[in-house]
Amino acid sequence: MSFKPLWREIQSRAIARKRLIVENIPDYLKYKTMLYVGASPARFELVDLFCGRYEIDVYEAFLPNVRGLIKINEELKIFRAVMHGDITILDPEIVRDLYDIVLWHHGPEHIRRKKLRSALETLEAIAKHLVILGCPFGRAPQGPVKGNKYERHLSTLYPEDFEKLGYKTATIRKAGARGAHILAWKKLK
Repeated sequence: MSFKPLWREIQSRAIARKRLIVENIPDYLKYKTMLYVGASPARFELVDLFCGRYEIDVYEAFLPNVRGLIKINEELKIFRAVMHGDITILDPEIVRDLYDIVLWHHGPEHIRRKKLRSALETLEAIAKHLVILGCPFGRAPQGPVKGNKYERHLSTLYPEDFEKLGYKTATIRKAGARGAHILAWKKLK
């Protein structure tokens, strides 16, 4: 596949994923603070939905991504803070605030399924109102990307994996199809 069709496909996926949030979580702009878990300088497809509307802190595991985000932020002033850490072993000394929303977009597939419940409980403990998740729908093998071991897909996930934990879900395409995606969200009391 040449670059132009690939770029169009990537842009099309981003638009579809944004639309899924807008259609299914209509009050997503109701809040003020957000923790964006796993933001990568290479994947900012959701930042424009929230940028300028939220005070956004980033929590990222891969140190070169953290450095890249800090550099981008020096110029663009998108984030309030950029923090380094692994969400599966959240350091309470690093994330001290509660956030209105926690967003973990294309992250749940990067941990083992047996850690999913505890990772989501961690996110829910630091979110006041809403947790939003995104991940591939069904099998989507991927190894490390550019030396980032955190990019490996360690789990194959389906809507029921999130629904049994109290999340609502919506999907794009059929399980395992190219670009298949799960949006999962949970409103907290």
